[in-house]
Parts: sequence; C-alpha cells; structure tokens
Amino acid sequence: MANRKIGVNNLPVLTYRFLHMNEEQIETGELETAETRISLPEKLPKGILLEEELDAEGVQTFFARTREKIKESTQEATPPNGDTSARYETQALPSGMGREVEDLLVSCGVKAQVFRVPAGEKVKEPLVLKLHRQEAEEGKACLLRQVICAEEGAEVSVILDLHTGAEAEGAVGMQTLLLAKKDAVIHLYQVQMAGEKVQIFDDIGAVAEENARIDIVRMDLGGERSYVGCHVNLLGKKSDLQVNTAYLCRKNQQYDMDYIATHRGQKSTSDMQFRGILMDEAKKTFRGTLDFKKGSAGAAGEEAEDNLLLSDRAVNRTIPLILCEEEDVNGHHGATIGQLGEDLMFYCQARGISEEEARRMMVRARMKSVARMIPDDHIRGYVEDYLRKTL
Repeated sequence: MANRKIGVNNLPVLTYRFLHMNEEQIETGELETAETRISLPEKLPKGILLEEELDAEGVQTFFARTREKIKESTQEATPPNGDTSARYETQALPSGMGREVEDLLVSCGVKAQVFRVPAGEKVKEPLVLKLHRQEAEEGKACLLRQVICAEEGAEVSVILDLHTGAEAEGAVGMQTLLLAKKDAVIHLYQVQMAGEKVQIFDDIGAVAEENARIDIVRMDLGGERSYVGCHVNLLGKKSDLQVNTAYLCRKNQQYDMDYIATHRGQKSTSDMQFRGILMDEAKKTFRGTLDFKKGSAGAAGEEAEDNLLLSDRAVNRTIPLILCEEEDVNGHHGATIGQLGEDLMFYCQARGISEEEARRMMVRARMKSVARMIPDDHIRGYVEDYLRKTL
C-alpha cells in the first residue's frame, strides 16, 4: 500500500491554526495489513445474533435510513465560521476520527462484523470480543470493524479487549459503529493495554434514537501513539449518552482524543467524564465538544476532564468546546489540571509511605475508579496486573 498521511480527530469548528489543535496527522507509512479476526466467545450470549459480514457498500446500506433521519433532523441554521461538518457526509455514520480513517479501512478491504440484538431482548451476559496479539509483527497493521445494533427496546453490553505482548510492533486500527434504536440501551466497554511499540487508532460512531441510551466506558493504558475518536448523535427525544474514560500516559507516549456529543433530539442528555494521569515525557491532546443543534430544545450536556500531572516534562493540551444553535439548552464544560498536593504528600510520608509509592497509589486509585465499572472479573484482573507491572 502506498505511503500516506491522514488527518484525524478534526474539531467540528476550526480554531486558530497556530494552536495546532484542529486535527492530528497520522503517518501510516508503507502499511502492510495482517489478516485479523477479533476473537469471539465459543458461544455467543443468548439473544445476540452474529450476521453476515458487510463490505463497505453493505455498511453504507445498513445505515442508510439512519443517515436519512439525521439529515431530516437537521434544521436550517447558519453554520459557524470554520465548520467542518462536510467531512462526515460520505461516512456510513459520522465518527470521532473522521472520514479519512474510514477511507483507510475501506481501501484495505476491511469487512465489518455485525452483531444484532432483536427487539425487546435484554441480554444479561456481556459479549466479550478480544484482540490479543502476543507476537511481534513489525510494520504490520491489524484492522477491524464492528457494527452493533440494538433494536427497539433491546439492551446489550459489549466488551472490547485489546491486549498485545510487550514486544509487539505495528499498528492496530478499529472502528466500532453503534445504533441504539427507540428505547434501546448499548453499554460499550473498551480496554486497551497495548505494548510500547504499537500505534493505536480507535474510532467510534454512534446514534441513539428516541429514549435510547449509550454508555461508553473505556481505559487507554498502553501504546506508543494512541488516537481515539468518538462521535455520538443524540438523534431522538430524551436520548442519552454517558462516557467515563480513564487514561494513563507515561514515558514518551502520545495520546490524542476527540469526543463529540451532537444533540439533535429534544431533551437529549449527555455526561462525559475523563480522568487522566500524565507522567515522564508523555504528551496528551483532548478535544471535547458539546454540539447543540437547532431543534434540541431542553437538551443538557456536561463534559469534564480531571488531569493529574506527575511530571514537569509532560505536555497537556485541552480544548473543551460548546457549539449552540438552540436557545433553550444547558451546557457545561471544564478541565482541571493539578499535581499531588503538599498536604497529601505530608500525610503519606508521616505514615511511612514514600513519595514514589504515593504516586503509584494515586495512579492505581484513579484507574480503578473506572475499571470497577467493567462487568468482567478477568479483564479487571488484567488491568490490575498491567498496572502492577508497568508502574
């Protein structure tokens, strides 16, 4: 495949170019793909149907009616200067990382696995999908695509577990598309524990229809360079989005993320919470957007990032953003950046706890606050082991 550079994690509205925050560029190099299939459980949880894989055209067809609903919900309004929404027009669903990642997957011939939950089905057992690469595959990329559809009144939990060996190399790229129809609930849990020589890009596009809910819990702990994007369209009245993310950046890791909650339905709600640790010479960029479209009267959204810096060499960049075309909405955003306080360090040292051990305790506590939300004992155990080995 030819050498190429792709732009990802675009801000919905451009800001000053000198900030270098409008998007991130990924050098894909001479990308060679390794044949990859995500590991399924021996038996799917009762109520989940695995359908035929879809090629690029099939994915477009699958979401055609959803795209029409998004278009129908879009009321005439003057777009802000620097509007980049045209970049989503050719996508199966608008996603966080954007069109160029989808184009990459399509050009590589990646097919989508489709999981559907029939109307009214409440799936009790989570579906665990695993990608474990223990071997080193220098220069090769594992590319995956999943579609998860919960029909009217259905509920399902899906766990995506990405884990590589310490010496694994190459890249892992994943796109997950979610559709929660009327009164449906999708719980998505993602845990990323890749080796220090692996490049990650993880893209999410989602739609919640009337009274539907999408919950996203994710932990990003590894990888040399990680790019994460998530765009959720709250299409229906009283649709809801909940996001809880924890990230750990250490050594020379680079972490770039873009979360967008687009409110289209009346009285739609969103709450996005991010907890992070920056250590050593790590670099992190966060873009978080609440976008209230015309017609979303009564909508409410909140986003908050709580970042703990444990090194004066770490670099943190944050750009929270609120866009508003509707008057009767309620949006809040904020970011806090701090270090371990002197009072806390004194308290620990007075009890015989060294500064280094106090730092480790704080990291583990912050990560565990999100890990405990994952409904799988084994994966929570993997997280504990990973933190113990890496800190």
